[in-house]
Amino acid sequence: MAYEFRLEQKLNQDMLPKNKNDQNLIGRLQLIAGTKQNPNQKSKSNLVFLLDSSSSMDENYYQTGKSKRQVVYDAVQSLMTNIDGQDTVSIISFHSQAILRGDHVPGSAKSAITSILNEYMNDNGATNFEDAMEKAFAICNNRSNESHKLIFLTDGNANIGSNQRALDLCRQLATKGHTTDAMGIGGNFDFNFMKQFSDLSGSITENIIQAKQAESLFKKIYQSAGNTFLKKIFLNIFFQKGVRDIHFFMHMPEKKNLHQYAKRHQIGTLVTVNAGDIEQNDFKEYIFSCTVDTPNAPNMHIAEITVNYDCPSENIQNGQSQQNIHLNLGSDPAQIIHFGEVNTAWKDIEILIEQEEALKLVERGKYADAALRLEKMGDLAASLGDRENATALRELANKVKRDHKLTQADMNRISKTSSTVSARSTMQTSAQQADSPIF
Repeated sequence: MAYEFRLEQKLNQDMLPKNKNDQNLIGRLQLIAGTKQNPNQKSKSNLVFLLDSSSSMDENYYQTGKSKRQVVYDAVQSLMTNIDGQDTVSIISFHSQAILRGDHVPGSAKSAITSILNEYMNDNGATNFEDAMEKAFAICNNRSNESHKLIFLTDGNANIGSNQRALDLCRQLATKGHTTDAMGIGGNFDFNFMKQFSDLSGSITENIIQAKQAESLFKKIYQSAGNTFLKKIFLNIFFQKGVRDIHFFMHMPEKKNLHQYAKRHQIGTLVTVNAGDIEQNDFKEYIFSCTVDTPNAPNMHIAEITVNYDCPSENIQNGQSQQNIHLNLGSDPAQIIHFGEVNTAWKDIEILIEQEEALKLVERGKYADAALRLEKMGDLAASLGDRENATALRELANKVKRDHKLTQADMNRISKTSSTVSARSTMQTSAQQADSPIF
């Protein structure tokens, strides 16, 4: 029997000794989507483009001979050649204020979309994220039963309006099942701030560093929207009171530190994450680490997992899957069982942790220490078989030693996940072994 959703969990070790303090555990959770009854059936979607039209968008885009604005124009125009007539496009041009240039324009109306983009080319002013998100919220709220995919593109920071209000509106949209991908263009993109928008719906953050990259990203987002199988996925994990030092991360499709979503309570720690959408036959993966003191018992209850989701093509609303995480205990240390694939995924997360620390060290002027962090990241990538990233990270270490400089843009040039192939292989094996849904 086919399944619409599977939840796979695994700890990095089992059969730990009883009565042992300060035992470190790493866990992996995979949210796996099934297949539509008609795999070729496309989900109808409305792409909502929030396009920065501030004056800085007229600046040169690296050495391309084009402005940043022109690169965006070309990328959206390129997407229009691929979009289906059943899908729609909404375009918000934002500068000092946001202007709704087009609302639910049919994908078949190519000339109308071109006219809208021509108007965008002439807009100018400051940068107002709040008003842009207000307009997007109105579009989605007016047709709340539709699937809306926001593409939020900017080249810098807002200088008028309330960023907090913009984030609050994005959070409300995420709760309703509308996702936001955050895109940056140029060297002044504030990756860490814009990541807050995409984190709210488990979406991606990208800094566009090549002109053709924008076209491929827009196309990928559009194809993903049409292939969506699971929507409004909310992951809740309640760790028992005795479980401490909890750190939670998204591993795939993008590495994210999600520590802000872990809330400590008197009776335990609750992690609540909006996982957004998942395409058919795809998955999202999360990694956590924690510390426990093992009791004198045959097993230990670590956490309870609840996943809620919608599956529109199967007419499922508020579907739910629940599992418990248990740790088996023994008396003989020789009985400990290790699961290497979980440790491999953790190495990739260590690269993210080291990256964050390296950037902080550069900000404090500790360049030698930052270079050491980058070299460690290179070693971790090499141990995962990722020679390309290993080489790039070691080159960055040399750059820090030489130029005393490291930016988020430098780090963005390093591909986000070094262990993608092994993790996807593991997911596919698990999915192939499944013959019934887990509820």
